[in-house]
Amino acid sequence: MEYRAGEAAPERLIERRKAQAIVEGELPMPEGRRAANAEVLSCHANAEVSRGAISGGEAVIEGKVRAELLCRDTGEASDVFSFTTSAGFKYSAPVEGVRETMKLEAVCSLVSIRISEGVRLGFSAAIDIDMAVLTPIKPGPTHSALEGAERLSRVYKSHVVRQLGAGEAVVREEAPCPGAEKIALCHGAVEVRSVRTGGETALIDGTAHVLLMCEGADKRLEAASLTFPISIEQPLNEACPPGGAAIAQVGVESARAHLLEGGTAGLELYLYAQVYAELPAEAELAADAYVPGRNLAAKQQELTLVLRDGSKRVRVDVRKRIPIGEAMPPIERAVCAIPRAQLTGAIAENGVLSMDGIVELRLIYEADGKLYAFDAEAPFIAETPCDRSAATVTARPLSARASAVGNAIDVSVALELDVAPYTDQAVTVAEGLVEQPGRQRKKALIMYFAGENESRFSIGKRFNIPQSAISAVSGVEGELSEGDAVVFIG
Repeated sequence: MEYRAGEAAPERLIERRKAQAIVEGELPMPEGRRAANAEVLSCHANAEVSRGAISGGEAVIEGKVRAELLCRDTGEASDVFSFTTSAGFKYSAPVEGVRETMKLEAVCSLVSIRISEGVRLGFSAAIDIDMAVLTPIKPGPTHSALEGAERLSRVYKSHVVRQLGAGEAVVREEAPCPGAEKIALCHGAVEVRSVRTGGETALIDGTAHVLLMCEGADKRLEAASLTFPISIEQPLNEACPPGGAAIAQVGVESARAHLLEGGTAGLELYLYAQVYAELPAEAELAADAYVPGRNLAAKQQELTLVLRDGSKRVRVDVRKRIPIGEAMPPIERAVCAIPRAQLTGAIAENGVLSMDGIVELRLIYEADGKLYAFDAEAPFIAETPCDRSAATVTARPLSARASAVGNAIDVSVALELDVAPYTDQAVTVAEGLVEQPGRQRKKALIMYFAGENESRFSIGKRFNIPQSAISAVSGVEGELSEGDAVVFIG
């Protein structure tokens, strides 16, 4: 294969595959709590990939499911409490023709999670996995197998991603919590606004979204949705290369809150930040070749390139009025909405990426001094410009608000969609020259009229002459058009 590339080049696709994994297990209870007395009111849950690699001819993906449960103790304690737990998963599958030097990319999304109550708390989660096995087209000198040949080359442009650094960070903030005697739940998410790099440091600016639930002396549960700006200074292993665009992902490993004096709560968000550089990539590949005057033709290979554009984030606001079921007590006060987003489709057509999905909601409200919970759904759609034929999209909720309107609950959910556009483009490349049968012809001066889609290269290959020996009668330089007359000795 012949190629010329800059510092970064597009990647070759070995295989792209979708799969589903099922994770099941038991949820350990916090100290002093019994599963038999735990009524699950809601479950914040998500899945993430922690490692992907090629090993022993297989694609191996490891990750974890994290769940944060809000429960009501039906025993003597008779209060509301929350706890966070996680379970690991591992998916492996044979992939033909892979080597351990190849790269495995994988993303996952939580399709469903079910909690079984009883003497023990159990769970069963279904996870969708999208994976791609890739190998880079490494930059290097011209391949000697095509030396001296006339070549038909094409340029392919893309983007590649390189990690610059990753690490943990802690963000602290105070929030009003009047009348609270206990923190029942603290859940957080971070929205990245901007990333600035200088030397070997990145400054990440963003917004923290926190759901804080407090219980008062009367056992009444109050929920507040909080937002506040944050800044993270992340050390880098290397500086962002010239021409690269810095991006960041910030996940909340855990969110904690404790009561302070004066009716306030101290919030602590334990974060894991990753900083990447998106670099423009380009490669010039020879699609065909021949040697003038010799019976040599190109030995060609079919392969697939993954051509990407830079990633983007799309903010979506979802609103819906959800009535209370007829069999449930009339609502007195909405407490909170616990969302989980699931993408159901993403189609790129005519320069636009259309996305749709469902926000699954767990709604909690109060009636007659008691808490009630039920499930509902809210659809969402979004569009963004896209010049590629497909995209990897993940959806995550940032915040949710709920308010009672009559015997219904108005819900407002802020979502963030991470969009990575790409095209899996099939290409033909010349990787060498082979002898082919030919016959000797007498040379003559030939006038030839170019046909549709013909070029100097195709004419030169047909008559086995150098492209430089083909002269346009009209003096046209560059690409030929249908009907252009050319002359040559062949």
